[in-house]
Amino acid sequence: MKLKPFRNWKIFNKIISISVVSIILLYVVSIISLLPYIENMEIEDKNQELRNINSIVLQLVSEYNERAEKGEFTLEEAQRRVKNRIRGLRYENNEYFFIFNKNIVVEMHPFMPELEGKSGAEIKDPTGKALFAEMAKISRERGEGTVSYMWPKPGQSAPSPKISYFKIYEPWGWIVGTGTYIDDIYKEINLIRYGIMTTLLISSILIMIMSLIVARKICQPLFEAIETSKRLAHGDLSGTIEVRSSDETGQLMQAMRQMIVGLRNYQSTQDLLHESQERLALIIQSTDDGIISIDLDGNVVTWNRGAEEIFGYTGEEMIGKSSRILIPDSLESDEQLMMAQCISGGNVKHFEAIRQTKDGRRIDVSITISGIRDDRQEIIGVSKIVRDITAKKRVEGEKTQFYGRFKSIMDSLDSLVYVVDIVTHEVLFINKCGTELFGDIEGSICWQTIQYGQSEPCSFCTNDRLILDNGEPAEVTVWEFQNTVTGRWYQCRDKAIRWHDNRLVRLEYATDITDRKKAEEEKYLLEEQLQQTQKLESLGVLAGGIAHDFNNILQIIKGYSFLIMDDPERAELCASEIEKAVERAAQLCRQMLAYAGKAPFQKVNVNLWLLALDMTKMLKTTLPQNVDIKLEGTAEIPLIEGDAGQLSQVIMNLITNASEAIGEIQGEVKISIGTTTFSEGQLFNYSQGKADPSVEYVCLEVADNGSGMDEETKKRIFEPFYTTKFYGRGLGMSVVLGIIQAHKGVLQLFSEPGMGSCFKVCFPVIRSHPDRDATLLPASKSCRVGATVLLVEDEQQVRNVARMMLDKLGYNVIEASNGREGVDIFQLNAEEIGVVLTDLGMPVMDGYEMFRELKKIRPDLPIILSSGFGDAEVASRINIDKTDGLISKPYNYEQLRDVLKKVTDEVCS
Repeated sequence: MKLKPFRNWKIFNKIISISVVSIILLYVVSIISLLPYIENMEIEDKNQELRNINSIVLQLVSEYNERAEKGEFTLEEAQRRVKNRIRGLRYENNEYFFIFNKNIVVEMHPFMPELEGKSGAEIKDPTGKALFAEMAKISRERGEGTVSYMWPKPGQSAPSPKISYFKIYEPWGWIVGTGTYIDDIYKEINLIRYGIMTTLLISSILIMIMSLIVARKICQPLFEAIETSKRLAHGDLSGTIEVRSSDETGQLMQAMRQMIVGLRNYQSTQDLLHESQERLALIIQSTDDGIISIDLDGNVVTWNRGAEEIFGYTGEEMIGKSSRILIPDSLESDEQLMMAQCISGGNVKHFEAIRQTKDGRRIDVSITISGIRDDRQEIIGVSKIVRDITAKKRVEGEKTQFYGRFKSIMDSLDSLVYVVDIVTHEVLFINKCGTELFGDIEGSICWQTIQYGQSEPCSFCTNDRLILDNGEPAEVTVWEFQNTVTGRWYQCRDKAIRWHDNRLVRLEYATDITDRKKAEEEKYLLEEQLQQTQKLESLGVLAGGIAHDFNNILQIIKGYSFLIMDDPERAELCASEIEKAVERAAQLCRQMLAYAGKAPFQKVNVNLWLLALDMTKMLKTTLPQNVDIKLEGTAEIPLIEGDAGQLSQVIMNLITNASEAIGEIQGEVKISIGTTTFSEGQLFNYSQGKADPSVEYVCLEVADNGSGMDEETKKRIFEPFYTTKFYGRGLGMSVVLGIIQAHKGVLQLFSEPGMGSCFKVCFPVIRSHPDRDATLLPASKSCRVGATVLLVEDEQQVRNVARMMLDKLGYNVIEASNGREGVDIFQLNAEEIGVVLTDLGMPVMDGYEMFRELKKIRPDLPIILSSGFGDAEVASRINIDKTDGLISKPYNYEQLRDVLKKVTDEVCS
């Protein structure tokens, strides 16, 4: 029987509706789940690509920084070269890199060079976003980040949406950034969308065609079955069924309803299965990872787009072919072993391997492998998920290589280098020099291992000085200390740096300076010895002149003494001259004590011309006969304030050096004294000291016509150990310079080889001239005191003179020849004795010991000390503030009277 097609449209429409609903669901799932997933994956891949590219550029910056630290370039040259290298880098759609620093100053921009060197703080995109300011803020907080904004493409004026990744390079304070335009990303995404939608459209059309065909094929027999059923219901057995096959007619008639239901359920199951398979195939094809299935013979069964991208082979080239084509020959046995383990049910989940691409390149891949089982749970093949990790392995290798170079450099240093966590004090790194000193202490606490006997962090720890209030690293802290473990001295340079995990740590570079410390101590001792030697040599020069003058003084005293004995009527005149000679001898003794360091530094008003006059008179007798000394100037010059003894040393040294510069030829040393002023900022070559333009100066010039000095000598003449002679005389120019600077003076040197030398020494004039000399009381013919004086003196003649002076002053005198005798006599006459006058240098018991013994007996006893060694020597042995009186030898009648009056508080008539 011929059946008309499509007579029951309800059944037909139901079958077609199922197909349409399936297609709609496929579209909805793709739009809701698959397309956003692919879009997110594409954007994340693009961000990761920007990070990878940026890290390569930062590695270039780090390499140049290392070369600068090694001294191959200066820091400025290294930065310039890096900028030039990065300026020309391009990738993909002419994408580029830009650099600015933490202060938001643009360092380099390849398409907008006008921004370089300028602040980028105010640069904004059309939406008002301050680009560089926001990037700098994120970099300071997190070290890296991503920002989206509007920016014109190179060669275009209209801005486009863009996303940029940036990261800070701490050693230079640079922030290196790069980016890509959003529309470039979405071009790729749209291509994927277009492919997916096209695939869905084609699949939908095919599904609809197949649905029509299936519906027609299903409905045709169904209509026939209905018609047959109707006929059978009416008892029409003649044409019950048009037999078209020998296996279905009878069963269809017996279970029509069950068959229809079964067919409908079967069709629904097939649609769902087909949809699931399509979705799985779409996911497999869209992922960037290679997804491959292999049968038990090692032949490729499936091959997705990710595998094509990784290996370069298309699916047509690989499906049905052996997978061994991807494995280098040397690694084939390893692959066979892992396949065998997986097929046998072993645990081979994840591993890394080397594979070979179509163009012969070897790449690093990570592989996840698992068995494929059938319904009986028997393994019929394996599936592999392959990911290209070549770039990752290269970065890891570069990091390992960089760390190796870093550790090699650190271990080659002779100095201790270590890194410590600022918060926990944990030692994070220590170089070879440190491990040799303290052992392998990485992971330990620094103050427990690098120091000895610490129960808490070191009191001298620099951690709190290494970080500013804003949390940023401070400048380098340099300090010295003696390590308690090694006992050696170190100079340390500490600085806070960012560790690889972005935390702040303390980097310490410690150099052993023990030998330098010892050398400094030895140098200090040598300088002291040299100065003492020079002072002794100076005293030797001075001794000749003093001996000459002292003999003259003795001649005066001896001559006038003879005249007194010969003619007593001349006694008054002769005694006056003898007293002048004695005072002159005392002055010479004080000068000798000053040179020997036995007199304290005392500032008095000094007439420099008179001081120079005394020194020239004395030195004329000691200098060679071929040297003529001339003194020019006048005593009518302003006074200066200073120590006369030290100033005399300066004059003597300059004259002595000038004489030695003349040598054996006939020469002249010219000394001139005058006044001068200095203008603001006035400078001279080879000058020492700073002149004050508001002050008038008295200047001493010592010039000679000797050999002069070359440039090298003039540069080094003030060094402590420098000399041009085989043996030294005088204090040396370094000591002379120290005396001048202590008096706030200025020294200038003028000299040329063969033209002689001139030293000009200037001292500031004092603004007022108070009389510093003590006013002597007028002489008195008698002093009625009536007290008893214990006179202790070992020199008989000195004791006789002192007794006669005390008799004249009206005192009763008890004499003793040494300190022991003086103590004994005082104990016998304690109530009678009112004051003691004693010498200090005596046998048996000296005056110092006697002073202490008498003060123990009677603390309020007035004791006058008499010495010829100077006040400085006395002060070094006894506290002068605790003495009642001090009188220096030689003393005269008036000086003795004044000191007695002071301690006894008696009135002399």
